[in-house]
Amino acid sequence: LRAAAAAPVLPRWKSTVSTAEAEEGDKGMLPTLSATIRRNNEIGSRAARRLRESGEFIPGQVMGNAEPTFNIKLPAGELLKELKRQQQVFLNKVYDLELDMGNGEKRLERVVAQEVKTEPVMPRRPYDISFVRFNPRRVYEVAVKFVNEDDCIVLKRGGFMLPLRDTVRVRTLTDQLPDYIEFDVSNAQAGEVITVKKRAIVPEGVSIAAPRNANEHVIAVIQGSRRGGARNENVDENVDD
Repeated sequence: LRAAAAAPVLPRWKSTVSTAEAEEGDKGMLPTLSATIRRNNEIGSRAARRLRESGEFIPGQVMGNAEPTFNIKLPAGELLKELKRQQQVFLNKVYDLELDMGNGEKRLERVVAQEVKTEPVMPRRPYDISFVRFNPRRVYEVAVKFVNEDDCIVLKRGGFMLPLRDTVRVRTLTDQLPDYIEFDVSNAQAGEVITVKKRAIVPEGVSIAAPRNANEHVIAVIQGSRRGGARNENVDENVDD
């Protein structure tokens, strides 16, 4: 026991986040998660199962940026609460992960969730989670969201939209990723092909990654009513990405 007058020993923090990134992150107040490095007897499939069965932790990994991979465990309650709060946008949220390395050493990792594995019987219960270190030079998948559907005459008159892609690949110049890339379909015509170039609302600081193939930037197609309502005979069938 330390004497009452002794000054507290503060944890030693190491960070993979640059000073500029940290200052930029403070402006946007990045969300945080906490985790602990797994000990040797907590690594492996059986050990990971015991961690899950305890109900206290969910095992995971931190990797990427040519740095060591860390096997970690996250408090189950904290992670489940965040998953419930973020829903489908959890996989494109940038987090500051406060990592307890043991022996009083702390480390701050800026990460993005790469994959959340869920139980086959209980699909909303995660059993493993992988993070990659955030790198603004990387390409990330961001969910597609259609907006102003109520203002689309074709859809009002019995037409429908056929989604072809639910994510878009983006790059960011900041330390954050958008929750969605929105596509405005307010004045879309019957037969129109919804593409990134024509309909995407791209936030400031974000750019759409170059397509890997000719169809990657084709997001959806607007179809007129089968009863013949809201038809447009002048739709250009050539897709302009």
